[in-house]
Amino acid sequence: MKALYASYKFGLTITPNEYGGAIYDLFIQSATDQDWFKWTNTTTNLKRIGVHVGGFSGNGPTRAGIIINYYNGLTELGPLYTGKAGTAEAQSFSNVLLPPGATIYVVVDNPNFTAMTQYHLNFAHYNISF
Repeated sequence: MKALYASYKFGLTITPNEYGGAIYDLFIQSATDQDWFKWTNTTTNLKRIGVHVGGFSGNGPTRAGIIINYYNGLTELGPLYTGKAGTAEAQSFSNVLLPPGATIYVVVDNPNFTAMTQYHLNFAHYNISF
């Protein structure tokens, strides 16, 4: 668990397109390989986040997780993993609410590594209006 927290602050910054989405196709190369992504809500709006990993033909088993950092690190939630962790099935975090100034960190790894694993990550954010 220590390695998990040591590396997440340096995750690749997600750069969504003009519609709020980003897609990555990457590989896990060892049992200690972790791919980290982060996105900070720099708007004044509450955002609904969707993160989806795997579930496509050719994707191997992975474990997807998230950490949410609120209020510049004063409060943190996670890591949270999906119930499908360790499988090649789609793993999703839907309807995660991210207030202005908060950062979401996404990790993809494979602690039960047996062979190089390809995966597909889809990230999206949407405005919430009441």
